[in-house]
Amino acid sequence: MGRLRPLAVLVAATAVLALGALSGAEGEPAGAAARSATVPAGTTLRVADQEQELQLPLKLSGQAAKMPYGVSYSNFLGAPAVFQAFQAGAVDLSFVGDAGIIPPEQAGDPFKVVAVFQNTGGGWGILVGPGQKITSIKQLRGKTIGYEAGTADQSYLLQLLKNNGLTPKDVQLTNLPYNAITPALRSGDIVATPTEALLSAQYLQQNPGSKVIQTPGVYSGLDFIVATTSALADPAKRAAIADYLQRLVWADNWVNSHEQAYVSAFYQGVLKVPASLDRSVLSTTAPTHFLQVGPAVINRQQETTDLFTAAGALPGHLDAGKDFVTEFNKTVAQAQAK
Repeated sequence: MGRLRPLAVLVAATAVLALGALSGAEGEPAGAAARSATVPAGTTLRVADQEQELQLPLKLSGQAAKMPYGVSYSNFLGAPAVFQAFQAGAVDLSFVGDAGIIPPEQAGDPFKVVAVFQNTGGGWGILVGPGQKITSIKQLRGKTIGYEAGTADQSYLLQLLKNNGLTPKDVQLTNLPYNAITPALRSGDIVATPTEALLSAQYLQQNPGSKVIQTPGVYSGLDFIVATTSALADPAKRAAIADYLQRLVWADNWVNSHEQAYVSAFYQGVLKVPASLDRSVLSTTAPTHFLQVGPAVINRQQETTDLFTAAGALPGHLDAGKDFVTEFNKTVAQAQAK
């Protein structure tokens, strides 16, 4: 999980929403059945997924078949769409990147961060359109950069500008929906856009004369599992969330130790990208691991939130820790120990 930030530009047209019959050979860790028994029969957890990043590892690792409750998946592209579904009461649980929780926190949306996972944050760069004579970040001064607000693009971009002595006022930031960004780059309406390895690799193949300015070490790599407060207030769904989180930990461990199986199923099977690209892309972000919700994570998120305030994207100070809960730390730690 967390290996897809942010590929919706690419996958909106290519993702396959139906999974084939996949099964894992791994056994369930000892003691899981006893812990799962607390989930009442008939419980259904509604999960907003993004290009099967949650459901595919669970299915590949064999964990999906062992859940003692129902899981209903729906597919979304980006955090803004996920939180719209939260507001509509249509889903209970999802995941978003570090920037994804900031607008709903500001709006007072009823959600909590219940778990955190992180990848290496690698593979990010600035994709520069065809014919542009830009070879460094500082040369973006005065140029038009396209991104979608409320996504990992935004937090990455604000941090990148700060690292290079620039502010949002030094460039022209254009908020665009994901599926409009690459056409705008192609047409010259924007000069550059934040990108991750897979998208840039495919774009460069299709658009000679484009380039990527590599920027390692900028993005935090943090992803948050988020749940609605109404789901957490329901004892049955809260128990299902705890069980689901431990299975996500086991599934992520499975992916980290079965990279080729995951590569084939996700990059080739779901995203339909050439086999020549997938392994190099995976190596920029893998492995992922779950973290405990605590001061280190919250302080890192506060730094990101403060970037939004400094950039004028927030009207004032926002307490980044107010929507984090530690209730499920023990669940995650126990799953990691098995």
